[in-house]
Amino acid sequence: MYLRVGILVEEEILEDSKRETSSGDIKTNTKVRFYHKIFCEWYASFRLAIVTANANNAFELEQILSKMDPFNLQYVFRFACGLSSSAASKIIEHLKKKKDCDKFAILCILEQTGDIEEIRKTVTELCSKEVIINRDDSKLLQRSTVQLLQIASSHDIPISDLRLKWSFSKVDNNTIILRSGIALPSLSSLEKLLVNAGTPYKPVLTEEDIVGLLNYVLPSKKFSKLWFLNCKLPASIRPEKIPEELRRKNVQVLWPSNACHLDLQSGKWKKADDVQIITELCSQDVVINYEDSVSVHRSAVELLLKASSHNVSSQSMGHVSTELAGYNITKYFPDHLSVRKNT
Repeated sequence: MYLRVGILVEEEILEDSKRETSSGDIKTNTKVRFYHKIFCEWYASFRLAIVTANANNAFELEQILSKMDPFNLQYVFRFACGLSSSAASKIIEHLKKKKDCDKFAILCILEQTGDIEEIRKTVTELCSKEVIINRDDSKLLQRSTVQLLQIASSHDIPISDLRLKWSFSKVDNNTIILRSGIALPSLSSLEKLLVNAGTPYKPVLTEEDIVGLLNYVLPSKKFSKLWFLNCKLPASIRPEKIPEELRRKNVQVLWPSNACHLDLQSGKWKKADDVQIITELCSQDVVINYEDSVSVHRSAVELLLKASSHNVSSQSMGHVSTELAGYNITKYFPDHLSVRKNT
């Protein structure tokens, strides 16, 4: 029956290629395996649910779970949490203690509850803070984060601040493709997106990249801010490529390393003069790195001086981080700005 419905599959395997029978025939054995790994994980989860629920103490539980890698066996853990609430509580506590498994633990929590309000509460708490997808995150962590974001989007839960830290690759058909190959579909409740892409892999974002991201955020009615950090960007964007709806919504497109914002009408980058834009650009860490060009240094200092002239207080700003070996630039900073000197 399992073969017929496609859960299992038969394969003919050579018995021993070096050994021949007296008749010269080649012997084969019929092996049966699961057609797909997820079927195997589904059946294994029943066993895991039983043994973890019956574990009498922390030592017994560790003996069971320490042998299983959640990065390779995601669905065994998730299915088991859905099958048994007593097993779920033990598995979730175990996952919370493991590196990079915090968001995966949330997915396991969602598996073992059918309470929509409880799901909403858990996901709302996560999405009210910065949600980061980092280049160095495991595929399990990236997939878990993407799935949680999709849950938030489907329940109209605001995603206040999504950050792609060196993990952005491209936009394909209004879907962000991460460097890991994982797809991040458009999110209807996204409010802010920050793209950090200054790496040897992708040192420059093209007009196509920027227009792709502008179209990516278009379906979100709540979207208001798109940030580009540590990026080299084209001098301008053809205005006809900028969606008219973003102009009507007056979405902010910010390039803090050059202290600029994108004029959605002309498609050109403009220096920040408006108090609101200056305050927004200074809300993140303002970094002056010795590896940056002189023009970038000058833009950062000009931004800080404008912030001072408009009396933008340190409470409204992130840190000012100076990484200029051998230079003392703190004398240029007004006293009310927060300055951090890195060695």
